[in-house]
Amino acid sequence: VKNGFLLVSLRAVEPYLNGIKAVLDVGNPLTASFNGFVVSAKWGRPFDYKNWTAERYKEWQASLQARDESFTETLNAGSLTPVQLLLPNTPPAQFGYLEVSIETNNISLKRPF
Repeated sequence: VKNGFLLVSLRAVEPYLNGIKAVLDVGNPLTASFNGFVVSAKWGRPFDYKNWTAERYKEWQASLQARDESFTETLNAGSLTPVQLLLPNTPPAQFGYLEVSIETNNISLKRPF
């Protein structure tokens, strides 16, 4: 987020069509609202840290899927907003890692009385 910071937690994960539906709670602790945003996601199988090598880690990074998804919802000031993120072509057995970043489009401030 270029205009501040957001809090993100993973509320739920469930199979959906040929992939996964992840429900995120996006928290905006700021006094400004954000109108529209883009979620950039990377996901895939979990990494086996017990057998870590630089080469295995590089291979795992290359195996991750990625996509950007635009949303028109408003991230209201001081609020949590549920966001449904669809992760296609991912069998549930191959899902164990999710990384997200969020870029906001427009910032909105309340006018004083």
